[in-house]
Amino acid sequence: MLDNFKYGCFLKRTPSFQVTDIELETIFNMSKFRYDEDEDLSRHAAVSPDDCREMAKKYSWELISIEEIPPSINQVFQVDCVFRGKTEFPQTFYEKDQN
Repeated sequence: MLDNFKYGCFLKRTPSFQVTDIELETIFNMSKFRYDEDEDLSRHAAVSPDDCREMAKKYSWELISIEEIPPSINQVFQVDCVFRGKTEFPQTFYEKDQN
């Protein structure tokens, strides 16, 4: 689950994984939509450009570009990783158990 935090993926909040209100505000106030149907591009926030390349390799996604996220107070994520197509993280073990 901590890997998903590094990549900006917050699907569920569990008791073992607490997030501050400021971190949530940073995540949900990002300037661009996560998936743009018109351009067929997905964005996932990350701490660094290296994390974008790691995501692309790990999930076999085509990395198109890396965009800097405008600075804000207590900002965790520094960049948006832009991928071709609609990209989603695989379900976690916890999520598979719930379905």
